[in-house]
Amino acid sequence: MITAISAYPPVVVAAPETKDEFCEALSNTLREIPFGDGLALIGDSNTRVGSDHTAWSNVLSPHGAGSINENGKHLLELCNSHGLCVASTFSLARRDPK
Repeated sequence: MITAISAYPPVVVAAPETKDEFCEALSNTLREIPFGDGLALIGDSNTRVGSDHTAWSNVLSPHGAGSINENGKHLLELCNSHGLCVASTFSLARRDPK
């Protein structure tokens, strides 16, 4: 089974409490998805996750770019605590089937 969640977090200038409440609610939702099921977390979160692959090696590939912002930090923490990755930083190149 694959679960798709479309989530649109508060804007960058929202109050920290609002962002924390959103992250907690999303985290609670993620905890209800059975382990082993596929998951796609989709949304426009105005995040910049940066390129610090060393600090976030389980979440971020070496292909991250730019500087991290507050929403990016929240996303990386959320992904790390739920065993997720920021897929857009990973290469999806096809391999030769030979």
